[in-house]
Amino acid sequence: GHKLQYPPLASRRGYQGKVVLEIVVAPSGDVSSVKVCESSGYKILDDAALEQVRRYLRLRQPPGETRLHALDIVFQLKP
Repeated sequence: GHKLQYPPLASRRGYQGKVVLEIVVAPSGDVSSVKVCESSGYKILDDAALEQVRRYLRLRQPPGETRLHALDIVFQLKP
C-alpha cells in the first residue's frame, strides 16, 4: 500500500483519525472523483487524504466501467 504523508502540523498536534473516501474510478482506471464520506474530524487530515488519493491512486487493471469504491485511510501516529 501507499505510505501516506502525515501532514507535519497534524503530527505535531497529535491529530489522528480515520477518513473514509468515496472514489469514482473511470473505465480507464483513472480516478474521476474523490470525496470525503466520513470525516476524521480534522480538515487537515481529510484534505491530505483527498490530495494523496487524487495524486497517487491508479488501478493497475482498468475496470472497463465506472466503479465506486469506499476507501478507509487511517492516520495513526507511531507511539
